[in-house]
Amino acid sequence: MILSFSFGGLPMDEVLVRFRLVGDEARALRELAEQEWRDPRDQVRFVLRNELERRGLLHADVSLAEKEAAHADTPPA
Repeated sequence: MILSFSFGGLPMDEVLVRFRLVGDEARALRELAEQEWRDPRDQVRFVLRNELERRGLLHADVSLAEKEAAHADTPPA
């Protein structure tokens, strides 16, 4: 897996993360994204945010939770 962080040229509240998943990790991400009707990139952000909230590093965003609940009931166009 390749992981890189970029801060140069980005606003202070923005980080660009780029990495490569291979094998089982890639397959699992694609499968989960498909089950939840998300683009794999969106799925990574969703999983990361959930983990940060679980660890108490981010506060749960109620409006985001409501959007996710609605998203779960709506297949992609």
